[in-house]
Amino acid sequence: MVNNFILFILVALLFPNENSCKRQFIDYNQNSLNNQLLHIKGYFNTTKTDSVNVFIDKNSVIKIILDYRIIIIDTSKTINYNALNKQLFIDKPDPFLSNWLNSNNDFQLIDYFFNNEHLIDHSKLFFNNDCSVIDSLKLISDQFNINIYDISIDSLNVDDSDIFFKLNIDEKNVFKYDFR
Repeated sequence: MVNNFILFILVALLFPNENSCKRQFIDYNQNSLNNQLLHIKGYFNTTKTDSVNVFIDKNSVIKIILDYRIIIIDTSKTINYNALNKQLFIDKPDPFLSNWLNSNNDFQLIDYFFNNEHLIDHSKLFFNNDCSVIDSLKLISDQFNINIYDISIDSLNVDDSDIFFKLNIDEKNVFKYDFR
């Protein structure tokens, strides 16, 4: 009985509860998370050659910048611009990501993907030893399988967030598809 208790304590210390780790991560990154504007950066591979930048104006808009694509999501529409083929798609809001904007606090913002009914059995956060950094994130659903590595969260300082979260292109020079 004592050996089982010691084993339980060792496992608990070496492999902290994921919710406990999420709380520690939020506490450690509170300065960044307290801001209205966030910047989350990660990589789709361990060689750091294929990046994703996610900019969030809490409760308002998400801007995702990939190598050749810009996606802007708010509660009324999704804008998807492909710079390679100069195509602009405007559609109804993506329910998965636009609902993320309704997160009321930082724990919900981080935990959103892990309480989603389509991802709950397949999503996983991997933290470093002291839970201060997200080493990687695995998201799997019937529509995608995404691994993101070396994730950093920081505050975002911009002079005018309204301009920053707009798509600044000349729409006359692109193929525009509006499906709303």
